[in-house]
Amino acid sequence: MPLINCKDCGKVISDQAVSCPNCGRPLHTSQPIKVEDTNAKGLFGKPGTFNHTLNIGCLGLIIVIAILYFINKL
Repeated sequence: MPLINCKDCGKVISDQAVSCPNCGRPLHTSQPIKVEDTNAKGLFGKPGTFNHTLNIGCLGLIIVIAILYFINKL
């Protein structure tokens, strides 16, 4: 476990530390944490919910009925 110097305070710290124990500077930049918007609703409701799948199922049924109607008109 090598030791490194903190870029802010200059103290010697472990390279495995998440932040400097002396000044609190984060040592490793990581990718930002993704936060899901729990209030988000799309055109068919919140994805993954029963209403979302029900609305897509209804839309599919309406499209099939419309196709059959136009085929019978020809």
